[in-house]
Amino acid sequence: MAIDPAGALPAPGETVVVTGEVGVGKTHLIHRMRRRWSGAAFETAGTAASAGEPFAAAGALLPGWFPADGGPATVRAGARRILELAGGRPLLLVVDNAQHVDEQSAALLRRIAPTQAAWLLACTDGAEPPTPMTVRRPVRHLPVSPLGREPARRLVEDVLGGPVDGLTAYEIWRSSGGNPRLLMHLVEEGRTAGALVEREGVRRWIGAPPSGPGLRDLLLAVTGQPAREELDALEFLACAEGAPVSVLAGLVPRAAVESLQRRRLIELTGGSVITLRRPLYARAVRAPQSTLRRRRIYQRLVAAAAAGSAVPGELMVEWRAAAGECLPTAESRGAASRALESGDARAAERLARMAGDLPLLGRALVAQDRPDEAEEVLRRTECHEVRALNRLWGLRRVEPVAAGGTAAQAAALFVPGAGAAPAADTADPVLAAAGVALDTFRLTFAGSPERVARDHGGSPRLWPSMRGSAAACHVHALVLTGRITRARDTARAYYDAAVAGGEPAEVAPLALTRGVCEWWAGNPMRALPFLREAVALLDDRVPFPIQAYARSEYAVCRAALGDGGTASALIADLRERFPAGPGLDGQLRMTGLQVVALTGRYAHAAELATTLATDMLAAGRLTDAMEALYLACRLGPSKALAQELATVVSACDSPLFPLLARHAAALAAADREELLDCAAAFERLGYLGLAAEASAGVHPGQAERLVARCDGYRPAWMPGEVAAAALTGREREVCELAAAGLPNAAISQRLGISVRTVGNHLQRAYEKLHVAGRRELGPALGLT
Repeated sequence: MAIDPAGALPAPGETVVVTGEVGVGKTHLIHRMRRRWSGAAFETAGTAASAGEPFAAAGALLPGWFPADGGPATVRAGARRILELAGGRPLLLVVDNAQHVDEQSAALLRRIAPTQAAWLLACTDGAEPPTPMTVRRPVRHLPVSPLGREPARRLVEDVLGGPVDGLTAYEIWRSSGGNPRLLMHLVEEGRTAGALVEREGVRRWIGAPPSGPGLRDLLLAVTGQPAREELDALEFLACAEGAPVSVLAGLVPRAAVESLQRRRLIELTGGSVITLRRPLYARAVRAPQSTLRRRRIYQRLVAAAAAGSAVPGELMVEWRAAAGECLPTAESRGAASRALESGDARAAERLARMAGDLPLLGRALVAQDRPDEAEEVLRRTECHEVRALNRLWGLRRVEPVAAGGTAAQAAALFVPGAGAAPAADTADPVLAAAGVALDTFRLTFAGSPERVARDHGGSPRLWPSMRGSAAACHVHALVLTGRITRARDTARAYYDAAVAGGEPAEVAPLALTRGVCEWWAGNPMRALPFLREAVALLDDRVPFPIQAYARSEYAVCRAALGDGGTASALIADLRERFPAGPGLDGQLRMTGLQVVALTGRYAHAAELATTLATDMLAAGRLTDAMEALYLACRLGPSKALAQELATVVSACDSPLFPLLARHAAALAAADREELLDCAAAFERLGYLGLAAEASAGVHPGQAERLVARCDGYRPAWMPGEVAAAALTGREREVCELAAAGLPNAAISQRLGISVRTVGNHLQRAYEKLHVAGRRELGPALGLT
């Protein structure tokens, strides 16, 4: 809660009571308010240890003053002394921990005339100052709430001196409950333990949060020592990881539950389930370590649930097993199957282990993005389809897949020569989840993004990487159909939900797609933090297609921001790290040619883009072909290429693509009016970078305005003040090759022109660029 210290100051004769839990920042706030006071001010604080000691707080107000006794005369003398020291100026009395002020000091403060003094008191939630301090005065309560999610993230980043990924920020915020003191403790513990590591400039938490005695003591200081009934409730919730209201009501008094809710230790989720609000409490305070104690807790949970409470069958099976019951294998297997179908792969894993069911266990591990463990289990089963998919998606083992269905779908997208895939089998929940994601991917890049944007029925509940990939493709489809504002909002909603789920394999593609939204909007500076976060989240549990897309988009963004050396190194690493195939090959080639163009070699990039478009058309990837042709048209306007682009666009369903084709045709025809119309249309839709390109060379003032809205980003090929823009396409090609070190004869052979023509092109380019020779071409062309 943001509070303006000046606006919150009490008026003379008024009392402001600042309330909040321990560590939330009350003391910091009242000190800031005190500094804004222009009159006389006196500060003191109560403590639990001195609450019974007469005049303990007053002694801090009046150093050197020793009360003779606790009688009325002494109280009057102390109050008179404070007023004398104020010297007639407006008086502010600041009392921290007012609930611990002794009665005699409270009476002394009350003696000060209400019209002459303003009181600023700070109390812990639920506590009240002694009655003599507040009677017959206007009282204004000022609650200080814990930090929200974004303010907490900013505090963490300030402490660490750099950005943190969304998962880390969310976990620290959730574990601390937004309490600044707890938050700072967690960050310091993580830094000391080496749990906060840096990847690509982003801090990421590796491992479990701390749960040592220091944290336990701090938690108790913040929340207070729970009563016996409250401890029982916390213990039940810690073991059961949440419980229906009806179950908990049968185990502990209602008053204990209400007290825990008031102190924000528990919360109601889904309308009927009570969970611990601070997961740290379960680990550091009340999670019982004794096996016998835990068994007895589960026995009581089972008994309460059996009394008529609505508890899901699979959860009841887990409780019964934890309570020590011997369950029939068929019952555990059925519960595991139901858990998997409902999207709870963790519960399915636990239940499958109980039942000793390897096929179910393997599926549950696949659905948690644990491919190595899943392979170890599945190789002992007959689950050939699931195993093939796991080996391809999770382990990068890209040998041809003989099985049909979903694995063949994935192979058709990511394995060379796999051919077309038959329809996916949706009977298996794991294969069904993969089928949704892969079908969304295929449609988006096969020229049907409008169908995905319009008909997307939601991401699969099971399998984080597939869920994140399906959501990312949905957002990308929105971008490709002209709905960039909606794409941003949708991406943020997907991202927030994924962060709450806690799976890097789901968050990484959604951080990536948030960067893609900003890239298409024409602002690589805003895209960079999202793309950097996506790369920082990549680990062995993130499937290789997501890794390839995240790293490639990051490389392009680095090139756009002038770091061509790093971008080129990333491209080289990508080609070595990831296998080729119709899916990844197109992405990696597009990335490479974009980096070539963004580092100033856009004539060569146009040639590469044209070749890529031909290959993508042959592979049936119309969207990729369209993007390659559109880039080629922007790099080197051509009526033939513009016509080819229009043909591809006519085979796609996106309402945005015809505008891209219009832009390409207008560039080729140098149609000033049409270019301005395209620029206006791009700007209305939110594609500001493309709007700037369309207006450049036609309306320089408008182009510069749009460039400013893109935080100054201007692609290398965009007409502007750069002298190199005056070169013809052929002159540019010759200069790029000469700058790369090729002699005139080699350039002649490469381009199919005479050596004399090469020399003429170079001479004209030298004059346009104001350079003396080929050694100066690289800097003049902006090549990096």
